[in-house]
Amino acid sequence: MCGIFGFFLNRKLNDLDIIKGKKQTEYLNHRGPDGKGFSYIKDKGLFLGHTRLSILDLSSKANQPMKKHNMIISFNGEIYNFLEIKNFLISKGYSFFSKSDTEVLLSAFHYWGVDAVKKLDGMFSIALYKNRKIFLISDYFLEKPLFYYSNDEGVFFSSEPKCIINILGLKKKNLNIINFVALGFIQDGKTGFYNINSLPQASIIEFDKKKNKKIKKYWRFPINKFSEKRKIDSQFLDEFTDLLILSIKRRLRSDVNLGLFLSSGVDSKLIATLMKFELKKNIDTFTFSFPGSYDESGDVRSFCNYLNINNRNFYSPKNRDFDEKLLLNIFSYPNDNTTSISINTMCKSIKKKYKVIISGVGGDELTIGYNKYHFIKKFSYLYNNPNFSNVLVNLINLFGINSKKTNLLNYYFRGSKSWKLTALKNGNSLKFNKDLFESISFNSLRDNSGCFLTDILNFDLEQTLPFSYLSAIDRGSMRESVEIRTPFLNKLLFEKVSELDISNLIKNQKILFKKILSRYIPQKLINDKKRGFVQPVYTSKIKKNRFKKFSNLSNKLEKEDYNSKKIISRINLVNSFYN
Repeated sequence: MCGIFGFFLNRKLNDLDIIKGKKQTEYLNHRGPDGKGFSYIKDKGLFLGHTRLSILDLSSKANQPMKKHNMIISFNGEIYNFLEIKNFLISKGYSFFSKSDTEVLLSAFHYWGVDAVKKLDGMFSIALYKNRKIFLISDYFLEKPLFYYSNDEGVFFSSEPKCIINILGLKKKNLNIINFVALGFIQDGKTGFYNINSLPQASIIEFDKKKNKKIKKYWRFPINKFSEKRKIDSQFLDEFTDLLILSIKRRLRSDVNLGLFLSSGVDSKLIATLMKFELKKNIDTFTFSFPGSYDESGDVRSFCNYLNINNRNFYSPKNRDFDEKLLLNIFSYPNDNTTSISINTMCKSIKKKYKVIISGVGGDELTIGYNKYHFIKKFSYLYNNPNFSNVLVNLINLFGINSKKTNLLNYYFRGSKSWKLTALKNGNSLKFNKDLFESISFNSLRDNSGCFLTDILNFDLEQTLPFSYLSAIDRGSMRESVEIRTPFLNKLLFEKVSELDISNLIKNQKILFKKILSRYIPQKLINDKKRGFVQPVYTSKIKKNRFKKFSNLSNKLEKEDYNSKKIISRINLVNSFYN
């Protein structure tokens, strides 16, 4: 796990370019404190910088940027199946000077071309110089971000946007504030700075010397549907479990100590259980608890006692207010995901002994496990027949019928698809402010033949997962030089689950994981409630508001409601960003 910075200009480099490149690379030392390297070709306008967090092959042979087969690579991430690929390439006559996955990548790109990326099981962002072109490559889920900026001079790229902002002196641009306040993150990989974007998931962007740009998508999420497909029977459970065990086993490949982030939910419990019973691994676990109802240490303790594994519990300070300045420092742009703070706190406490942590992130996306999906399924007829919903609500309003159920119809089921997503995301917190948000529009909310649940699933996989959840995991952990690995984020697992009728997963939340767990542990240890590492929010008022549209908003919000506090915290976040 590492940091990447570089540029590819349509002119020759001068000494000042190289000095600036080295300076910005050094800004990423927190992502890779174990080594630092640079490679540049002045005549070609190429500069590649790299900071290294040593995980596989701790020797200097694995340092980057690495050169082989007339290619140069600066790579951030881990290729979990590198041994299998390496053995195949050896059978084809390739030889290797290191034990690193980086060298395997270079030989794979030499053998298969850039399409070698389709062979990988891993998390990665890659800058590859080949045939006088630079290729920027992202992993399947965007676990490892890569930001880029292109102008008439060339292209600049970095693991974190601040390096590009610094070297070019870029200014902030006007965000769609309403969209951000509704979601808590910026869509489509945008950052709030002119022309700095994150690579999309599973993408290859190619730049040649003339600044011509080609974008290729090499994998897409399989679409889950309601149909007469497979059921969750014993055979499916066996097949899925085998794939998951393989995914976990590969993610345990490391030359340094590993641990596991463990919550009271079934996702991380399933990983711990399979490691214990199938892989015979006793791994230290870590839990992060919050005051009151957010404290899950008791449930975790019972589970760990049963498995006879070690657990260390961390407690967050009580009544910690929402810290918008800390979040802006972590991300460089508005993102309200406080998981980044919780992850950062835990990583800071364990990093002296552990460089790698296994996590249950991705389990909800894999199994359609969030509560909102079950709400959508319950009211699928109203969601999938908007004309009927609008007529029904109009009739109710016409006759002046006023009850809890009719208010629910008015709030959740009347309006655009984007408003309905906003209501699901924020609950009843906007019931007095619907007029401010009901004209909202998310361009990335795709239409899938009238199935609202499929639309929301796709939106969350392509937007919420990479640009909120995974960016929080990456940024929170890498500030402390800790690598987080996620066995559920495996394309083979998503393709396997797509064989199921969605109804199999919706009828009972996390039924797939629960069925597997029930083969190993008592039912009383399989907890339905997952709190994860999301930090409670205590903010209750808007600070120094510079947006007139929000002037009266805080007075109408129910300030003790969690979602209302999140809305206020997002407004404070964008205010702080622009002040």
